[in-house]
Amino acid sequence: MDHFVFNIIASPPLFFAVSIGFIVLGTLAAILRVRAIGMDRRFRRVTYLWYLAGLAIAFVSCFFLLMFAPDAADGGWLGLMGILVAFGFAGVGAGHIHAAAGRCMDIDDTIDLIWVALIPFGSFYLMFKRGMKRPSEPVHSDLTGDVVKIALVALPFWAAAVFLDELPSRETVAARVAAVLIEHTNSDEEAAKFAASTMPASYFWSSFNGFSLQAAAQEKNEIRFVYSVPSRMKDHFDKAAVAHRLSERCDWDTLQRLRRKGVVTTLAFALPTGEMLATYQATHEDCGA
Repeated sequence: MDHFVFNIIASPPLFFAVSIGFIVLGTLAAILRVRAIGMDRRFRRVTYLWYLAGLAIAFVSCFFLLMFAPDAADGGWLGLMGILVAFGFAGVGAGHIHAAAGRCMDIDDTIDLIWVALIPFGSFYLMFKRGMKRPSEPVHSDLTGDVVKIALVALPFWAAAVFLDELPSRETVAARVAAVLIEHTNSDEEAAKFAASTMPASYFWSSFNGFSLQAAAQEKNEIRFVYSVPSRMKDHFDKAAVAHRLSERCDWDTLQRLRRKGVVTTLAFALPTGEMLATYQATHEDCGA
C-alpha cells in the first residue's frame, strides 16, 4: 500500500488523475444525496462565499497533509495518509455541491440549478445572483456589514494561495519518501527493485538533461536507465554536461541512500538506432562517469 501511494505522489499525471477523480466522486455522491433527500437550508450570497472560502482551505489542507508523507513512510502509515488525502479531495467536491444546493434554494426554492456549479466559472453565477424575495421573512439591510463580510471572505482565499505557494513541491516530497522507503529495504537487490519500479515515474528521472527515458531495467543490485538521444544531436551530445548533471544528483538523498545500500545506478544514453553514446554509473564507491 505504501509503494502504491508513493507511485501516485511521484507521478504528476497519476496524482492529477487521482485527485480529480476523488473530487468528481465526492461531487457525484453529493448530487445523488441532495437529489434523493432534497435541501432544506438556504444560503445567502455571503454565506455561500464563506463556504467557498472554507473549501479553499480544505483543498490546501489536502496538500499540507502530503508534507507528512516522509514521516508517514518512516512510520509505516503512508497508506493511511493517502486514504485521508483522497477522502479530503472527495470532501471538497461534496462540500462544493452542498454549498451550491443551498444557494440554489435561496435563488429559486429548488435545486434544479445545481448543474450550474459543474460548469467552469458557474460559481460566479451563484455568487452574484440575487435570492428570491420572501415577504414573510424580515429583511435586514446592512450594506456595511455585507462589505466587511465579503472582504473577510477574501482573506482565507489569499491565505490559502500564499500557504500553497510556500509548501515544498510534490516532487520534492516524493523524493524524500523514496529515500525513506529505500532505507527500509532489506537488501541491495530489494532496494534496486524498488528504485527500478518507482524512479521512472518520478519527475526527476523521467528525463535527464532534456533526454526522455526510454527504458528502465533491474538486474540484481543494478538499475539501468536508458535515455533516448535524437539522431540529429549525435554530434552535439555534451558528455561533460551530462556527467556534471549526474555529479549534482549524486548529492541527492535518494541516490546517496541507494549507493549506501550497494545499488549501482547506471545511466545510458543511446540513439534510436541503438548506438550507445555514453554510460555513467553511480556505485556505492563512486558517483561519476
